[in-house]
Amino acid sequence: MLNRTKGFTLIELLVVIAIIAILAALLFPIFVGARQAAKTSACLSNQHQLSAAFLLYADSTPGGTFPYTTGNGTLMLYPSYPTSTTNTDISGELIWMLRSYVSNKRVFYCTVAEAYSKRYTYEYEVKAHPTDSPPALPFQYLGYYYYAGEGWAGTLIPQRGSSKRILMSCIGGGVGGNPVNEGTSGHERGRGIFTFADGHSQLVHHFYYPYSGSECKKPDGTIDMAKVLMPRWLKL
Repeated sequence: MLNRTKGFTLIELLVVIAIIAILAALLFPIFVGARQAAKTSACLSNQHQLSAAFLLYADSTPGGTFPYTTGNGTLMLYPSYPTSTTNTDISGELIWMLRSYVSNKRVFYCTVAEAYSKRYTYEYEVKAHPTDSPPALPFQYLGYYYYAGEGWAGTLIPQRGSSKRILMSCIGGGVGGNPVNEGTSGHERGRGIFTFADGHSQLVHHFYYPYSGSECKKPDGTIDMAKVLMPRWLKL
């Protein structure tokens, strides 16, 4: 009589597979949440470092103002810089201005920037611009929006700003309050990390972008300082 080694029956295998599938379904959201939390933590850390650099830069200026990037300033520093990309939210001039305070350029890139566009990532910029010392082209696209420059406010922002005055935010994350698109490329839907003129950074829920430069202009052409770099959300 042949000796038979006892193995799993088909029903036993199906039960084991079912148990594994149930455990995977239960644990997957936890892993996804942990990964998202890690990205959010990294982004907060980046913006904390940048806010410290902003304050140190302001301390070194006579008027105590934050870095003020302009199209003309960028072209003077980098004559070959594309004239169509000199707005302050994508100008590599900011990285150059803060080089004494932030040595790691990766800090300038949000952890979820790739969801917005790959060209706003550190990896893309390193490949596209391996050297960015003048007169070579600088990093062209930042992974954060930087608001204290001519592209948004059109005015210098003092160091001792309001705790609600925006200096920087994650790239993407909100599309003009559109309920369909808002937050699809940020830290989950309707959430983004913002850095303010008093130096603090925080995760904000259900946000809108700050008033744009054109929205801050009064009919007579002057700047409405009640709107400059102020958020359009109702509750902070």
